[in-house]
Amino acid sequence: MGRLRLIALALALSLWGLPVAWGEENPNLTVQKKMEIVELQNRLPLLVLKAIWVDRIEGYGFYEERARGNRFSPGDRGLLYIEPLNFAQVKEQDGRYRVSLSVSARVKDKKGVVLSESSSSGDVETKELRVRNPILDLYVGLNVDFSNWPPGEYVLEVTLRDKIKNQVSSYEVPVEVVEKKS
Repeated sequence: MGRLRLIALALALSLWGLPVAWGEENPNLTVQKKMEIVELQNRLPLLVLKAIWVDRIEGYGFYEERARGNRFSPGDRGLLYIEPLNFAQVKEQDGRYRVSLSVSARVKDKKGVVLSESSSSGDVETKELRVRNPILDLYVGLNVDFSNWPPGEYVLEVTLRDKIKNQVSSYEVPVEVVEKKS
């Protein structure tokens, strides 16, 4: 029975294109597969995979969702966790990889009428990274101040720009502003 499991595992590994020679270490294979993913991400269109309200961000995929969800009161500050997918990275002459993303936002009412946009430059947050090794995942945190928002239901449209690919992707996040209870 154990031998059949090993044969099945070897077959599964070969289907994934992984080596099946037991005991043979090949760290270069991991690097090769990682570079293939980077090349694929560079070719595929930029997407915002998720954008959710959080209380705290510790790192990629490591955050605490906001207890009150998308409900805020005037004067609150919100933190939006954004996960881009298929962001570009290029290898610079010094051997480092560069990632260049920016975020802009607009506030719309329930009917889709734009009530407010980020600054005239369009960007409210920029993430410019230069790293020694390619990265497959990253996040962007966006702080939102609800001080001047009257009570109501809104949509925050977040637009992510990949400055290397010259591509954009948007994601809409619902927001409800409610009066503070005394």
